[in-house]
Amino acid sequence: MISIPKEIASILARLRSEGYEAQCVGGCVRDSLLGLEPGDWDICTSALPEEVVACFGEENTIPTGMKHGTVTVRSGGRVSEVTTYRTEGAYSDHRRPDSVRFVSSLAEDLRRRDFTVNAMALDASGQVVDLFGGQKDLEGKRIRCVGTPEERFREDALRILRALRFAARLGFSIEAETGKAMLACRELLGAVSPERVFAELRGFLSAPKPGAAAETFAPVLAVVLPGLGEAAIRENAGSLDGAPADLCLRMALLCRSLEGAEAEALAEALRFDNKTKKRFLSFSEALKMPLPRDRGELLPPVRLLGREDAALLAALPGRGGFAALLEEAAGLPLHPGELPIGGAELIAMGGKPGPELGEMLEALLAAVWDGRADNTSESLRPLAKKLLRCRIDSCGAVTFRETAAGTEALMIYHRKGWGFPKGHIRPGETEEACAVREVREETGISIRPDSGFRRETISERQGDKRKVIFLLGRYEEGEARPQPGETRAAAWFPAEAAAELVYYPGDRDIYRAALEYYKEHR
Repeated sequence: MISIPKEIASILARLRSEGYEAQCVGGCVRDSLLGLEPGDWDICTSALPEEVVACFGEENTIPTGMKHGTVTVRSGGRVSEVTTYRTEGAYSDHRRPDSVRFVSSLAEDLRRRDFTVNAMALDASGQVVDLFGGQKDLEGKRIRCVGTPEERFREDALRILRALRFAARLGFSIEAETGKAMLACRELLGAVSPERVFAELRGFLSAPKPGAAAETFAPVLAVVLPGLGEAAIRENAGSLDGAPADLCLRMALLCRSLEGAEAEALAEALRFDNKTKKRFLSFSEALKMPLPRDRGELLPPVRLLGREDAALLAALPGRGGFAALLEEAAGLPLHPGELPIGGAELIAMGGKPGPELGEMLEALLAAVWDGRADNTSESLRPLAKKLLRCRIDSCGAVTFRETAAGTEALMIYHRKGWGFPKGHIRPGETEEACAVREVREETGISIRPDSGFRRETISERQGDKRKVIFLLGRYEEGEARPQPGETRAAAWFPAEAAAELVYYPGDRDIYRAALEYYKEHR
């Protein structure tokens, strides 16, 4: 026999003492039979809403939805929704009934419910009232509609997503006819509000095992996830179950084929709140970053996500190295402002206020992360003096690859126009190491540097001339993607046409020389 909390039992007893029928109904019965702790204890009754209020007094009731028969009743610190037995009229918007009619029969009330496992009640003796085989479906671990499935989904299209949520939460399968009707009625979900859709997706993706349902019912999810096709959903569904049960991380995994603007459009379409949107987009960007091979490469994803969300990312299968690096980097500063020396101290050492000061602080932060310095004033001060004494040269790479269509060149769009990845050579770093790091940080591409090709040019910024060195890069692996905070775009172009895209004339000459060298040394 199911044990009913005393506060709920008190509500039932009060209604019955006034001559009304009253039963616990729905999810609380289902969860109790499964040995789970019910979140809510809902009650259905033959009493009309006004009669419920009269039973408990206005001070103990909230008129939650009188028109639809629902009154919230307070009892001993608990609340329960008490709803009059009812049947429902037509659903012209495929979401809410156009009308409800109060009835005196429990059987009529149960017949209108969505799934058999939710259409059970407890009678006055504590026995389960099960008119539609809900207990048998619990034993068989399946979600099945009450009555004709297509009728249930045409009444309320949101039930399609509810079926997915229950299946994922309980580890159940979806009965064949119910599944067919879900697919047949899936386009009706287009009429459901984005907020309602997102609420069901939240429950679905936060459930223990959503992967199988996501793969099987990819056509359903494709209706409510703008820009994401069925093939992409099926491909990505397999990564869900092995991931921490975090909504934003799993949503990013499911949508990992979307580019930044597409992911943002999806978040807007589903009306994500600001925090959820930020976390979802950050996870989406981080998943496109190459796996860090050392602490220095770990800094960008950790700064993007924060330590807690970076730990969730590190918990994904195949990211043991990421997790180990994250543990090793515990306590390291994430931002220049957390360093023991700042801009004022650099100015006191002879530095000039301006953008370069920020670049030097970033270089000191990078030195702490890649192990060249400790996060102490004593360790960082000599390195800061060295940075101030020397002119910081830059190094990059003109990278090529071979495809079925021919030779292609890797280019980035940064500030004014198209060019090539490059950045400051860090103290103690070789030109080759700098070129590899910059290409990886700015495009996500791994290269093998070829220092047989080496060209220099001069970059002038605010009257300060700096040397820029370009090596040749040979593609090894990765997809070209703009990296957060680094570039606006990264892409491959046909090698012969790419020269015309290069913004700076000096870089254009270097590119033509690199292409000739590559052709001779393929």
